[in-house]
Amino acid sequence: MIVIALLVMAVLVDFTGKMMSVISDGVLIGLAIYFAYPLVRKAKC
Repeated sequence: MIVIALLVMAVLVDFTGKMMSVISDGVLIGLAIYFAYPLVRKAKC
């Protein structure tokens, strides 16, 4: 029973860690686009 609990905990921690890295990557990309977009628009005009 304890082994199963530990396995579930390990999987959850691993999963949340992956989710956090994906979310932080998304935020960084979003910020990059947010800041780059006006500069690109100015360059084209």
